[in-house]
Amino acid sequence: MSFLGFNAPVEHIGFIGNSNALAEVISKSTGKPTGGAFPLGNITSALIDISTEKVSMKDMGSGSMGTLLEHTVSTTMSVTLTLGSLSPENIALGAYSDVIKDAAEVGKTFVGSAYRDRSIIPDGIIASVESITGADAVELVEGTDYIVSNGSIYFTPESAITDGEEVQVSYTTVNTKRLEAMINSDLNLRIVFDGMNVSRGNAPVKVTLHNVAISPMTQRQLIGSDYGSIELKGTLLLSRQAFGPGYSRYFKEEHADAI
Repeated sequence: MSFLGFNAPVEHIGFIGNSNALAEVISKSTGKPTGGAFPLGNITSALIDISTEKVSMKDMGSGSMGTLLEHTVSTTMSVTLTLGSLSPENIALGAYSDVIKDAAEVGKTFVGSAYRDRSIIPDGIIASVESITGADAVELVEGTDYIVSNGSIYFTPESAITDGEEVQVSYTTVNTKRLEAMINSDLNLRIVFDGMNVSRGNAPVKVTLHNVAISPMTQRQLIGSDYGSIELKGTLLLSRQAFGPGYSRYFKEEHADAI
């Protein structure tokens, strides 16, 4: 006897997602995206996790102790993005901060107490030091009395200063993007995955997450032997925008149908 097996045509579609995602801030007053979308750079992982909470009634009549009725009482959708691009703008998302552009400043002044074999920390990133004078208005000598780094000035053990002496520093800073962490209370984003399915000939795939409430990043790696990353997590909330019947207010997917 021979067997027929399964012979109906089947389309096997695998999925390997690549490309990029864009983010746009949701206005707290209107609930609509504002300010334009910006790319999040290299993303090593992006996923939507959907979990449900259910209540059930046991079947007590047949002796099977199976489930007679079941009802979903809540559904939670969470989003996790692992960002490999650590731009100031991306770090600001996880730090609940704004990106503030500070222009380079020439002749900036810093006054502080100096100690031998210790450093002082002026504001900003130092481009150069024009002069450092002590309490007696005598100008100190770079390389002998002090050594300049990007963010600090070290006073040598042989420096002409006395411990605790007030010094005045005249210096120049570079252009910077400054982040002040945790100055915002919350952050909602519209996130759009403008991607492709590599396993299907790079077929376009577009996924729109209408309203993601971003949580602060759980960690910020400062030193390491490998490329760092930032993990952004958020909860997918109901969008305040009205899309009409048959349209989701959470997220939608669009897949190119013809390749």
